[in-house]
Amino acid sequence: MQRIILYIIFPILAFTGTFSYEKKKVEISVIEKEGVNYYDIKAILDTLNLSLDQYREGKSYQIQYLDGKLIFGIESPFVILNDKIQELLKSPILFENKIYVPDVFITGPLSSLLNVSFTIKGKNISLEERITKTGPSLYNVEIHNVGFTKIVFYFTDSINYFFKESKNQITIEMPKNIKASVPPLKIEDPFVSSILTKNNFLIITLKEEDFSCSHYTLSSPFRIILDITKKKEKKGTFKEELSEGYKVIIDPGHGGDDVGAIGPTGIKEKDITLKIAQELKKILKEKGLIAQLTREKDENLSVEERANFANSNKGDLFLSIHNNSFKTYNIRGSETYYLSIEPFEELYKENLEANQNTSIDLILWDLAQSKFLKDSAYFAELVQKELDKLWEIPPRGVKQAPLKVLSGVTMPAVLIEIGFISNPEEEKIMQSDEFLYKIAKSLSEAILQFKETAGKRWEEGEE
Repeated sequence: MQRIILYIIFPILAFTGTFSYEKKKVEISVIEKEGVNYYDIKAILDTLNLSLDQYREGKSYQIQYLDGKLIFGIESPFVILNDKIQELLKSPILFENKIYVPDVFITGPLSSLLNVSFTIKGKNISLEERITKTGPSLYNVEIHNVGFTKIVFYFTDSINYFFKESKNQITIEMPKNIKASVPPLKIEDPFVSSILTKNNFLIITLKEEDFSCSHYTLSSPFRIILDITKKKEKKGTFKEELSEGYKVIIDPGHGGDDVGAIGPTGIKEKDITLKIAQELKKILKEKGLIAQLTREKDENLSVEERANFANSNKGDLFLSIHNNSFKTYNIRGSETYYLSIEPFEELYKENLEANQNTSIDLILWDLAQSKFLKDSAYFAELVQKELDKLWEIPPRGVKQAPLKVLSGVTMPAVLIEIGFISNPEEEKIMQSDEFLYKIAKSLSEAILQFKETAGKRWEEGEE
């Protein structure tokens, strides 16, 4: 029987409304769709001297006010307000190159961001209250030296910041003056001379100029973390640490207390993944690429820390290395995963109740990082093709899954399951240094192919 599909097209009606704030009254565009009014958000923000910015490099947008941030996407019912998820009855839409938001967006998350109340009557919006809000305060600072110096700044709430290095000083600029209630600091550190709060700045003065520093944030509580170390000495004319060039972030899965899967003879996944990552780093450096490992040794590293490392080091490509395991011992072969987007709406609802942090990670990718999905899928195909050459079995193929390790990374990213450590035959093969080198060589071939062809194929109109 032939199926007949009916498409119902709802007309969009355009009107002119007004937005009133203090003594200002401006005209704004208003459209009606399916009986709901949508308002030109940029016109409202312009009146309030606020900006509407693209979030990272994706298809979403952000509104910042003081230390607060509201992130939303076109045709997405989910918004993120200061790291907390809200679901709207209607989604923001794009019409004639303008972004329109429904009334519930204005009276809900936007009102909360600005700490004010909006009144909406038909096509007209008014804001009677002044925008006032207090920001988070700095309440603790920790300094640890574990071969390098780690400085942790604790805040009562999340805050946006700008990072700058100059000679022997690191500066963190905040959007407003910092309220600091920090006990007196006793600094006994080989790198750090002093830490000072001044107006809206955190100023870290170092004892020497030859240093490198990475920075990232963690939540619950909100922390800004700096990792400071002395720059490695250059040997001959070879540059040990390059600052420019194609950069690959290699993530050896698991580590420390998290041993991962364990094979029949006791081989641990964390050890195999690190060996492959180290071999791959060597090969890529020989090819002139920059390769950085999220962990260089057997240590604990959270999913968030792996993503923050990749993002703060501005990687061009992310590769997470793992081993598979299954209760049936005869399962064999490699699998390559890239992030799944389509099933996220159901995951939002499930994770929102079960795990708020996981849900935030998934939504952030959906809103901001879907730009990389096409390249991630292409890279996964190249990786799987190379790995299939090593196994004389039918290929297991490329798969999609909402993997958390990929969800916070702002670059094309894949996760590979090299083989099944639970299979005695594959476990034995993966104990061979020669085979691990072959794995690393295959991965390097896929990376080099991706570097040369990714982007060009989209420009040429290939699908």
